[in-house]
Amino acid sequence: GGGRRQQMNRYQVAWMKTIKDWQNEIHNSTEFVDAIRRELLGKRVFVFLRDGKILNLSRGTTVIDAAFAIHTEVGLNMAAATING
Repeated sequence: GGGRRQQMNRYQVAWMKTIKDWQNEIHNSTEFVDAIRRELLGKRVFVFLRDGKILNLSRGTTVIDAAFAIHTEVGLNMAAATING
């Protein structure tokens, strides 16, 4: 619904603001990329679905959390998951 979309938009705006701030503060491209990897991507888990969609979830997310992020029925009816495969 609209609430989830609004929550994602707030996250995206905060994420982009952080990158813009770092771009202004860090003048070495290697340090900039390292900061993004460490501070932003290191706190996220990316789940690649068979249909090509990618879930962007918080670090510490479980397989069950990912199933419920897809849809409540998927979470309620999941029987197994493949990790790193």
